[in-house]
Amino acid sequence: MRCSWLATGLLAAALWAAPSVAQSKKSSVRRPTLALSHAELWPRSVGQTGPTPDQATQSDWQRALRRVRSVMAPLCEPRCGSVRLELDPNIDSAGRASPGRYATTLGIHPTKAKVYEGLFGSWGPLYVVAHEYGHHLDIVRALGGVQSGQKWRGELVADVLAGCALQRAGMRRAVLLRGLGLLRRSSFDTDADHPSGDATASALAAGFDHCARAPTTRLERLVRGTRDAWARTGPGPRQELLAPRPR
Repeated sequence: MRCSWLATGLLAAALWAAPSVAQSKKSSVRRPTLALSHAELWPRSVGQTGPTPDQATQSDWQRALRRVRSVMAPLCEPRCGSVRLELDPNIDSAGRASPGRYATTLGIHPTKAKVYEGLFGSWGPLYVVAHEYGHHLDIVRALGGVQSGQKWRGELVADVLAGCALQRAGMRRAVLLRGLGLLRRSSFDTDADHPSGDATASALAAGFDHCARAPTTRLERLVRGTRDAWARTGPGPRQELLAPRPR
């Protein structure tokens, strides 16, 4: 796809804006809310037409969640935690994971989330759900992303887990590589809160490849084995981290 460097920079920056951390109002306990930024303009930057609001129903998203939970269950059982999914056209992002007292709520904006088809085709919605479910697993299993307090690290751990989920769900490598190619070719500035396209692509590829090589892996081994892809806190040299302890 060809587009001007300025358009690519601005549009990709809109896609990969970092999630906000807010307080959950459903519990008196202070808990983080993690958001996956929307990409309303992204399809234009890659020459595709954006989706219409009625393309996905509640049942479509529930099926995606059931698929993600099913393929990730062997990695996290018996402590996968509880989640619930709701469509929320009022959130300012494609998806948001909000931990509560009894379950994590995965909020999905049905229109904004669908535009991830610009990266992964029909796998786009599954990626959004897998990314948010990755935040959930990171929190309930204390994998080191959200706990670190570093937004880059939390996002990249979620993408490692999402990459694994996509592989286990049957995504073809060619589809993954096409989306990663778009990410890596994007030229946009990053900061302490915004993972770069290259860093995100590396995290997705690391999770995908690890689970292709080790289909019986566990979450902690997956995170340890992909440390080079997520051990970053922002632009600049990668920061070394201690590997999480096996559980």
